[in-house]
Amino acid sequence: PATGSDALKQAIADAQKAYNDGEAALKEQDWPAYGKAQEALQEALERAAAAQPKAGAEGDKAAAPEKDAGADAAKKPEKGEEAEQVADQGS
Repeated sequence: PATGSDALKQAIADAQKAYNDGEAALKEQDWPAYGKAQEALQEALERAAAAQPKAGAEGDKAAAPEKDAGADAAKKPEKGEEAEQVADQGS
């Protein structure tokens, strides 16, 4: 079996083929073939997910969570409060 990025590439190619097969079966209303294509698609997507590098591995910054945006949003005053804070600073 393929490993690492080769496994991911193969799983993605298999998923694309299964999707295309499913679309063709759907167009022909071939429900048994469509069902098989959907099963193949699910299996390929599961393999693709398993083959992806884990978060933080290989310097994957995109997978690393950003700092909590909610904390910054909580510090930002509302519109009315902003005017009050400016007025308070002038006193």
